[in-house]
Amino acid sequence: MGVVETIRSNLELTLAQATTLDNSVAPYGEADFSTCAGDADGTPPSCHDTAAQAYCAAAEDYVRAVRSDAQAVRQLGEDFCDADREVAEKLGSGMDGPS
Repeated sequence: MGVVETIRSNLELTLAQATTLDNSVAPYGEADFSTCAGDADGTPPSCHDTAAQAYCAAAEDYVRAVRSDAQAVRQLGEDFCDADREVAEKLGSGMDGPS
């Protein structure tokens, strides 16, 4: 087994993945769910507003959940990076101790 030179998390990759997750829900803000509800065959006029509101609420909940997950990924990435730095410092100082 080789000697480990550094210990570190890949924070840049983690942040990029969180951004990708965030960007995946961008189209939800552009969707017109009331139009979708209006185009649904067999939707009685009395149910139109209820259906539109349900579509919008579901999309908003989904977007909030995904954005929350993306923020959690960012935070975990930063926490793991900090922990890796602490472990590396402790291991490094232990290796430089008395012989």
